[in-house]
Amino acid sequence: MRILLIFDVVNAAGNSRMENMIAELWNGLSMGSMITEADYAKVSIEEHERIMKAIRERNGAAAKEEMYRHIMRSRDDMLTNYR
Repeated sequence: MRILLIFDVVNAAGNSRMENMIAELWNGLSMGSMITEADYAKVSIEEHERIMKAIRERNGAAAKEEMYRHIMRSRDDMLTNYR
């Protein structure tokens, strides 16, 4: 339900760029245009594996750092479409 509200607000704003960006975020398609889907999947899986390893090891600092890196890389990749 919450996701539908976000899309309603974005649609009402009439900003197609924002609409596309939000749709990509929710669909997990933040790979930008610099790499193939297969390469993106490999990078993303490796990032998730590092995050999970840190969690399994109960290493909060490492989990936080790996999650931060993952979010920032995803953000940067996604924003390549909007520059």
